[in-house]
Amino acid sequence: MRRNNVIYTMVMLALLIGLVFVLDLTVGAVSLGPLSITLVGIPVAIATCVFGPIAGIILGFFWGLTSLIKGLTGMDAMGVQLLSINAFGTVFTCFVPRMLVGLLSGLIYKINTKWDKKGYINSMITSGSVALFNTILFLSSLCLFFWNTDYIKSFREYYNTDNVIVFIALVASWNALLELAVNLFVGSACVFGVNKAALALGVRPLFGSKKEN
Repeated sequence: MRRNNVIYTMVMLALLIGLVFVLDLTVGAVSLGPLSITLVGIPVAIATCVFGPIAGIILGFFWGLTSLIKGLTGMDAMGVQLLSINAFGTVFTCFVPRMLVGLLSGLIYKINTKWDKKGYINSMITSGSVALFNTILFLSSLCLFFWNTDYIKSFREYYNTDNVIVFIALVASWNALLELAVNLFVGSACVFGVNKAALALGVRPLFGSKKEN
């Protein structure tokens, strides 16, 4: 059984990592009128809920890697601009916030299993937290390294604010709410599906926090 658990965990993580690459490097962001949402948070949400914080950190690392690849290859204009200004700050902003997203959302799921034994509400909360953490942590890192650069100053002038908190709130606004909604429903539904598949196969994640449903 232990061998089956290891195989299941490794296969599922490989599939989720592959999904991160596909979603971020090919699909990118889905545009809905003036808004755009990223779907990469969904595999991260699945990893954190089903496999725990360690898997969340792993998926966060590969999420950061795809972001850096887009900047280095010219696929992302913002990434190209940031790399030309501050390479270290760009690398930090690509990796650290996304890895923290996986860690923090995974910890939230583990803590909430104490009261939500079935995991239904917990999965929704955790999936939603991925979107919120990503928005807050990414923009916070962006402000930390690039606040006084001409690139960010242009956005500050556009939003007419020099207050960091107000700036983050304005930039996030509807995009964050839309990503939150997508993660709440789509992400949690995917978590249920993966959990059901694990139960049907009679396996448990190697280092996960999955609860019996």
